[in-house]
Amino acid sequence: MSRKTKRIETFKQEIIKDAQSGVSCQAQFFFTPDPGKMSSPPLLKQILGLNNRALSSSATRVLNLLEEEVIDKESTLTFVDFKWKLMAFLAIQDVLDGRVYEGNSENNMFRQWYFYFESKYILIELILCNLNGFYVSSTALLRHFTEFNLLQNYYHRMSRETSSFTLLEDYFKHKRAPSWNTLINKSLPDAQISKPIKKRLSLGLDSLSEIAGHAYDIEQSHQYRTGTFPGVTLQGIYSWVSISLTLDYVLWMYLVNFPMLLHPVDAVAKFGFNGPVGLFIDTYSGELIRKSMPPRDYTEFLNYSNNSDDVKSLTAWLDGHKNLSDSEIIETWNEKEDGKFPGRIPAYALKMVKLRGIRESMARLHNEDKSKDNLNPEKMLRVLHFANWKDIYKKA
Repeated sequence: MSRKTKRIETFKQEIIKDAQSGVSCQAQFFFTPDPGKMSSPPLLKQILGLNNRALSSSATRVLNLLEEEVIDKESTLTFVDFKWKLMAFLAIQDVLDGRVYEGNSENNMFRQWYFYFESKYILIELILCNLNGFYVSSTALLRHFTEFNLLQNYYHRMSRETSSFTLLEDYFKHKRAPSWNTLINKSLPDAQISKPIKKRLSLGLDSLSEIAGHAYDIEQSHQYRTGTFPGVTLQGIYSWVSISLTLDYVLWMYLVNFPMLLHPVDAVAKFGFNGPVGLFIDTYSGELIRKSMPPRDYTEFLNYSNNSDDVKSLTAWLDGHKNLSDSEIIETWNEKEDGKFPGRIPAYALKMVKLRGIRESMARLHNEDKSKDNLNPEKMLRVLHFANWKDIYKKA
């Protein structure tokens, strides 16, 4: 066996081993004790948890250009604004709770958030496509990102309204989603603030359908501008603007449906490290929400949230718990499970990373029935040969 053949065979075996070992989950959490003094967000690759292997040399050059803001210092919408919105979107996961309704599977407590975490994965992939100059793929994924967040808000509201996960279970069983008109109308409350959001959603989906849902004209062709092969273009470097504009109305949906995002609290002071799963966000994440939009927009959503029954009841419930002393807070730390108490701030960060990882992993529960025995790439490829496929296609 030649050295080249041996390398190829080793690589193939590594891929097969990865496929048979299951999936992994990565979680991270940013925190500062004085969020009001944050002047700039971290680097994009830190926000998304990317290592250097995930970035090609071309993507690294584009990213360095954007991080230095060489090309958009005069823009009204900056790359820094885009990163604040990304961080605000990632902070949403902390408010996702673990409701259980009578008569439904307890697995739905976390599976109900499948759509958000799937959209998070899509968001990372579309940004990587964008950095590498794969603009057609990036645009198509942007539509998927929007759709999954619509589904998340829709099933959240339907579960709350019916006190049941029946519609959610029906989706996982039959893989059929409601029409886009139904999703847009039912994913937001019947309130005045929802009307402009619904219109923006409709226009956004219409626009994405024109360039991602079916054949498009030459004016929208990236090949028309780049030539035979995909590659980075000056216009393409600015494609993050489309992602940023989409993040706007995606964030608006969550701000209306989860108004506690506008009311950060210090849950550790009330519950130590044994607080409720979800429901609240901390002051750091609250500052990310504030930085993700202009002051006037923030005031609009804050005013709406102040009249929310959810905010009133949760705030009253929180106020009913007295603040714990420092020693009482330390006593809530599980040293046997999490190691020696590292200090309040590191302990809080470790707790949040752990919760994020558990929540995202549990949201994948519906995929656990996939047998490792079926993950045989060589067997799968043989089935796809025409002679074999011709014998079995009627049974497929």
